[in-house]
Amino acid sequence: ISNAATPTQPGCVACSHQGCPSSGAAICSLCPAGYHSSTCGASVNLDTSCVPCDVGTYRSSSGSLPGDSCAACPAGKYTPSGVGSTACFPCAAGTYSNNPAGGCVACPAGQYSTGSGVTSCLACVFPWWSSNSGGTACRDCAA
Repeated sequence: ISNAATPTQPGCVACSHQGCPSSGAAICSLCPAGYHSSTCGASVNLDTSCVPCDVGTYRSSSGSLPGDSCAACPAGKYTPSGVGSTACFPCAAGTYSNNPAGGCVACPAGQYSTGSGVTSCLACVFPWWSSNSGGTACRDCAA
């Protein structure tokens, strides 16, 4: 990867692939998907300036520019692999998430969710009930 002659950050030289030359190197290095950096020339292999995205955030593409950050997962979704995620996934039926950093939470007893990616559970209405957490349906109390 060759360097261009136009600076993009103080002390950085623009590269054709959105990176900066790594510390004194003549090539550009980029953070991989799932990582971000606030410094020029970041590389997981060359130094510690590429850091993994936090829980509940992701970065789907490589080539993080200095100052780029990871995107937050929308409500109802989570990052299954914890840190360094490249995508968010919907919470399964019987769970919900209104705080992606907290992951998916099982619906409490008396509540349920039938679909994936929901932000809250629905309450069972008498004479229907869900006796266990993580319910995907309510059952008739008489049954």
